Amino acid sequence: MGALIAADMADVRQLLFHHSALPRVAVSIVAGAALGLAGTIFQQTLRNPLAEPATVGTAAGANLALGTAAIIAPFLLETGRELVAIGGGALATAAVILIAWRRHLSPISLVLAGLVVSLVCGSASALLVVLDRDYMTELFIWQTGSLIQNGTAVVTDLSVKLLIGFALATTLIRPMRILELDDASTRSLGSSPVVLRLAGLAVAVWLSAAVVAAVGVIGFIGLASPHIAKALGARTFAWRMAVASTGGALLLWFTDQARAGSAVAGRGADRHGNGPHRRSSASLPSAAHAGNHADANWV
Repeated sequence: MGALIAADMADVRQLLFHHSALPRVAVSIVAGAALGLAGTIFQQTLRNPLAEPATVGTAAGANLALGTAAIIAPFLLETGRELVAIGGGALATAAVILIAWRRHLSPISLVLAGLVVSLVCGSASALLVVLDRDYMTELFIWQTGSLIQNGTAVVTDLSVKLLIGFALATTLIRPMRILELDDASTRSLGSSPVVLRLAGLAVAVWLSAAVVAAVGVIGFIGLASPHIAKALGARTFAWRMAVASTGGALLLWFTDQARAGSAVAGRGADRHGNGPHRRSSASLPSAAHAGNHADANWV
């Protein structure tokens, strides 16, 4: 129990638990909550049940922006990593909306546009790795989604952003409920649908970019959490925000723990020669790579 508060500096297990395991659990909960909230806002704003940070290109755009900055202006990652991610995510989301605008942002057109933009951004990110393999490989692996932590700085920063995002989303509860009406009815109430959508998208893009800047791209959570909330009976936008955030936190935490547990079990089986496909030492990944990334890149 002492490792929960302060680790014994002479006990390696307590140090790993306090500075790595606990922050990993915390960041999975916070990131999952942020993705669940962002997905709920995306779906409400765009009136699209398939909208989430991955399907509207936000995550891929933020990822590409971070990779580009790492090569062109690496100093930005030290002081303005979140701003870089927000800029890339906003540009990619704007491109998706512009492509789907002629089809009135229908679910199919929005998803197809998001798929195209995400593929383009993903291909560009892969090209950056090819052009500068030695420098970009580790960054690319991290950007595919890694919850590994070596302290509390990331989870503390992301927690503050999540609280701010909740506060901003709370102010948008009534405007987002108005968006459940058609555009003509929204205008008759004295509100601009475009302004309301831009406000909601700004909060959702900011939350999504903050998660990408902190732990890389993690998919599915933002899509599934709002639907889980609806299945549990959350009908109003306010309740969906609360339930989806909780569901996203639990879903990401459980998935990460299950993935980490299966990886540990697999290594134990290989060590004792009980694995179904025991590999030779020549085919095993390097110790540095396995220790740093293998357990967390589950997406």
